[in-house]
Formats: sequence, structure tokens, C-alpha cells
Amino acid sequence: MAKKSAIARNKKRIRMVEKYSEIRNELKDIANSSKSSLKKRWKQEES
Repeated sequence: MAKKSAIARNKKRIRMVEKYSEIRNELKDIANSSKSSLKKRWKQEES
């Protein structure tokens, strides 16, 4: 009985980690795209 609940807990934990890693990757993409657009704006304002 205890073994089953431990396995279930590990499965849940793995699922959570996968979900968070997906979210983190999306946030990184957003951050990178906003950084590049900010750099473009700076270059336009300077010239």
C-alpha cells in the first residue's frame, strides 16, 4: 500500500516538473523576443 502511494507521488512530481519546464521555456522565449525588440528600438532612437 505504501509503495503504491509513493509511486503515485513520484508520478505527480514528474508531471509537475514537466509542466513547469514547459512554462519556463515559454517565458524564456517571450523574454528573448522582448529583449531583441527593445534592442531594435534603442538602435532606431539613437540614429
